Amino acid sequence: MSKEINITNFAQMNPQVPQYSDKNQNYLIAGANPVYYLQDGTQEEQVAPLSASLNWSQIASGLDGNIVHMIPSTSATFSVYAVTDTSKVYGITTSGVTNLGYPSGNSQNNAGCYLAIGGGYLFMTDGINSVYKMVLPNNSWSAISGTGLTSGIGVHIMEPFLDFIALRDGTSSYTQGGLIKKLDVTSFVVSNGIDLGNGFGVIQMRNLNNKYLAIAGGQVSAGGVINGYPQNYIFLWDGISSRYNYSVKVPGQFIDMKVVDSVLYVAVKVASGKTCIYYLNGTKLTKVFTTQYSNINTGIYAPIINSLFDFKNYLGIQLNSTSDINNPLLIYGKEETGNIEFIHSTGYNFNCKTVGYDGNIFADTYLLPNTALYYLPASGNYQQIEYKSQWIPVKNLQAIDIIYDTPPQGGTDAINVTIYGQGEDFISGSDTIPLTSITATTKLNAKRTRLDCQGFTGDQVMIKITTVNSTWRPCIRGIKLITE
Repeated sequence: MSKEINITNFAQMNPQVPQYSDKNQNYLIAGANPVYYLQDGTQEEQVAPLSASLNWSQIASGLDGNIVHMIPSTSATFSVYAVTDTSKVYGITTSGVTNLGYPSGNSQNNAGCYLAIGGGYLFMTDGINSVYKMVLPNNSWSAISGTGLTSGIGVHIMEPFLDFIALRDGTSSYTQGGLIKKLDVTSFVVSNGIDLGNGFGVIQMRNLNNKYLAIAGGQVSAGGVINGYPQNYIFLWDGISSRYNYSVKVPGQFIDMKVVDSVLYVAVKVASGKTCIYYLNGTKLTKVFTTQYSNINTGIYAPIINSLFDFKNYLGIQLNSTSDINNPLLIYGKEETGNIEFIHSTGYNFNCKTVGYDGNIFADTYLLPNTALYYLPASGNYQQIEYKSQWIPVKNLQAIDIIYDTPPQGGTDAINVTIYGQGEDFISGSDTIPLTSITATTKLNAKRTRLDCQGFTGDQVMIKITTVNSTWRPCIRGIKLITE
């Protein structure tokens, strides 16, 4: 009598725990979006199918230089604003880009430019000692005088908080900048905020729900470089007190932080070859998980790291390339049905990633001689799925059913299945068997196709599925293993 093993829940991959169980069946889910049903409110019988993600669409740009910082707009005129390493600013929509000029009047070869919005103005720092402002959404630039910023400290990071823009600055005693100044968004007066203390520099700042300014700080070496594992902190400041209110020890080397759905997430390199995600729990950091499939990317081009981002109110994490996939974007979050974790897309060497005013996600890739711009559309072409199961214990595996919404439609459309075997009796220790491709002409019917396992003899099996598709959207509902 045959026995069946069913894989039907593709909500979460779990490479952190590579051991098969009924609740841990999936090692890798890439190019898929198992929560796509939430986008149109459709109630699905199976809430987490293996459904292909929408693919990114490129925006015609012709930018002057490479984008080094990108922020959401606050009005419908543009979706996001961006500044390049030539100090040119652009307003960007899904239709294209609008040249907003050089705030200083001339091009500068400067990768330290930074943007912020507050009080109806767009601000830009040039990475030297100047701050410029422009009335939103698209007017002329003017310089703010009397900022007192120090040259040579690196990027003058800006972060809107309460009624001011926090500005990263420094002194000659520690060139990476441990001072935070306050730029009033009404009077444009710059005043002193707080000093992290001699020997510490500001790595990054995030507005934590207008309650605290979260400041990532690290110890500065004699050469002005922020480094080292034991001396990284998250400082919490209410914007009023004369010093920070709390200091939270980072359990390793700070990589990046991002507020998503009112939660501050922090990416940390805890040791060589090991990176983790934490979240701020009161005044301590609590681990979420270790990124065991691949380490977190620590920066591509811009001096401002953008490894964490907001992906439709989930946490997005840019990982390093692996032997399976290039430049993966890992998505993590929680729904009523439980945790979700999957690789949304691969192959894009994204630098900045930002949710625009219109809700679309914008991203750029660093490609000499200038940046390529993308956004994630609501419809269009779909990505190719790459899926791997955990190693599944089996006995006399005979066949595999692939259950789908619609079969491949034509042309090169296909569902390709490969099975990998392990067993005590294998001379080489393993086996690899490509099964018959499911195409428009080889499918069994409109809902499933049974594939013969071609004499498979392993004690454990890993199933790999890849799709080939363009306008057809693969949606795999289940994998059924037929054994004896």
